[in-house]
Amino acid sequence: MRPGALCSVRCRSRPQPWARIARFSPAFCLTFLPGCSTVPSSEIGLGYFQETHPDRLFQECSHHSEMISSPKQMPKLLQTAIQNAVGRPTEEWAACSRWPAPISVMCPGPEEPRGCKTGRVPDIAFTEVAPVVPVRNLAAALERYRRLGFAARAYDGPERYGYVERGSVSMHLSEWSEHDPLRTGAVVYLYVSDADAVHAEWVASGVEGRFVEPADTPYGLREFAYVDPDGTAHRVGSAVGS
Repeated sequence: MRPGALCSVRCRSRPQPWARIARFSPAFCLTFLPGCSTVPSSEIGLGYFQETHPDRLFQECSHHSEMISSPKQMPKLLQTAIQNAVGRPTEEWAACSRWPAPISVMCPGPEEPRGCKTGRVPDIAFTEVAPVVPVRNLAAALERYRRLGFAARAYDGPERYGYVERGSVSMHLSEWSEHDPLRTGAVVYLYVSDADAVHAEWVASGVEGRFVEPADTPYGLREFAYVDPDGTAHRVGSAVGS
């Protein structure tokens, strides 16, 4: 729903081209005035260049003029506006309900969908993250991650691109001819259940690279590091005492 006003009008004149009309009878129609109040709520009264003050705009021509501040108000206020318009003998007299732009993104009522709080933008779930790591040789990098216990596969296409996964962790590998391990190496942090066990497993795999022994950190993690031949530093940690 766009910001604007909804007017119930007793009318017999031809509608203006900027108004959207729903005609219920020869003498009654429902008019939507799009964008007649396109001003952010936070800017009301501060001289916003599009501010139209719809409360003043409809005051002289309406028997009923109310602001909608919540989607739950719409059904009752719309009914009241229609009743006011229909009950007046004067032709072309209006009853208007208006709303600011934020109402257009609020959740509907009375039954709210899962994850939706009335009066707020619905929550958006972030479900996964996958860092893209540069490598010099995709095939060699995929094999190295297999030895580290990851499921690894290349992208089925012309691009030199691949994927590695272990548990809920996933990373993307991108072959880059200009990659320099000393200048463009990446850093990833992996949270695991037992850093010492992962360290022992990776050292036993015989992969090339440099390892830093596990140690307790001031921030409460038991942590080690592995820097592979592509310059990617894998910092691996688990809770101290786990």
